[in-house]
Amino acid sequence: MDSRHEYFSLLKGIAEALSEFSEPLAKSAFERLSVLFMLMEIRASGGRSMNIDHKNSGFPVAADVLAIGNDVVEGVAMTGDRPDDVRKEILDEILLRRRLPNERMRERLARGLYAREMNRVKSSEAAVFCSNSEEQVFFKSLDGGDRYEFKWDAWDSSLGRAIHCRADIKTDGKLDGEALEKTLRKVKNVASKFASSGFKMITLAQEIADSSDHIYVNLVERVVIGPLLNPSFSSVDDPVRDAFESVSNQRDAWVIRWIHETAEAGSTKEVRAGIFSSRTSQNFRVDTSDPDCAERGATEVVQHIAMPHAVYQQISTRRNECPSLKGASVHVVTKTGLIEYN
Repeated sequence: MDSRHEYFSLLKGIAEALSEFSEPLAKSAFERLSVLFMLMEIRASGGRSMNIDHKNSGFPVAADVLAIGNDVVEGVAMTGDRPDDVRKEILDEILLRRRLPNERMRERLARGLYAREMNRVKSSEAAVFCSNSEEQVFFKSLDGGDRYEFKWDAWDSSLGRAIHCRADIKTDGKLDGEALEKTLRKVKNVASKFASSGFKMITLAQEIADSSDHIYVNLVERVVIGPLLNPSFSSVDDPVRDAFESVSNQRDAWVIRWIHETAEAGSTKEVRAGIFSSRTSQNFRVDTSDPDCAERGATEVVQHIAMPHAVYQQISTRRNECPSLKGASVHVVTKTGLIEYN
């Protein structure tokens, strides 16, 4: 099997299985990753580069991920033949001329499919992971009034991590029209700049809260996905890797980790905003009694790990002996669905 096809088949299978996950933000993140991997496979089939970050993440390298994001933002023009026309040409080649389609035909089909899928994605706000682009921060009113939900993606280039964020924000009701639009645009800009996992949750939440005197941030959540562990496509060091040696079907030899971080609103206080004025400043609760929360500046941090049942069978008996497994929520992918162990 072509290694490129095998790789993307693995990625898409994992993302699709975990998009059934019960927690809404993680479900949304894996749905968006599934779209990203679909686009990347089509792009690579069209003759474009595709490289794997073996050392840090097991995911495609950041440059290839961000190239997809840029195409979403800028759009891709449909050039050349329509995909349906190329498909007919390929069928004629196989059925009438009894020949396999050549590389040129396959690349033409891939380019047409890529342009079509990219424009569909752009119109549906379905993806994708960009670099500090406020164009990929989407928001909607939650109650038809002053409360808004913001969602956005990012890609941590240094670690090779997929990031998906959500913020629950309420405005003070004093703005409308252009003034409200300007305030929401400022929130989008700040949210995209501070999404990286290099920023603590309290920093992300505080920067959003400080972007305008007319908003109150109820909650900020962030899901950081990675690394992917696999004997063929990842060399990331992890204590669970030795379980792969006992898995008979190497298609089942994978493990993926992710972290769900939350920053909840705490108290407010009045601070000086000038010589004769003041403004209300928000604080966010950090659970300093929890080492992960203290390190990440979060109210709550939950570690997650997912794997096929074949891998879980190898590590289940020593789960309490491994620190990286002991405190994690474990999700086992089976043929009938997803089993969750806390």
